[in-house]
Amino acid sequence: MPVAKVRILCSNTTLFVWKIINIEEKLTIQGLFEYIVDRYVPWLKEEILEKIEARCSKIKEQAEDEIKLGCLISDIVSNFGNLFTFQIKILLNKNNSQPVNTFDVLRSVTRELCLPTFSFSQNPKTNDKLKLDILSYISSHKSGWTYNIIPVEKKFIKELSDML
Repeated sequence: MPVAKVRILCSNTTLFVWKIINIEEKLTIQGLFEYIVDRYVPWLKEEILEKIEARCSKIKEQAEDEIKLGCLISDIVSNFGNLFTFQIKILLNKNNSQPVNTFDVLRSVTRELCLPTFSFSQNPKTNDKLKLDILSYISSHKSGWTYNIIPVEKKFIKELSDML
């Protein structure tokens, strides 16, 4: 029976420290996450998860590969390693009585990527399509600006499209 070493993170907080777990042959990554939550982190079932991202590697220092939740663990372990990190994002509940950590809010805001939006006239200019293509390219490569500084973002896109 294969084993996996697993942890769960939420931002920079460790919710479940590294633990070695026996896994069944037909278990998926999603099934492993649900098993850990049911058995070790039951309070997490009460939270609404905005995102679950799974990553794996062969050694801790190695950059982790992102994996789909539907993959079979046995296939992943044999090809990519048995160290699994689940990175989750909990949806903030406005009715939650717990105080919000200001530093967590600041940290999450600085990590969100922003892209400018343009409004085009009925008679588009020759480089308007190019501006949209540049924005599409930046977005498709999961890039952007970490702060929403609209004048700087728009100026960059405009000058780039004018140069091309």
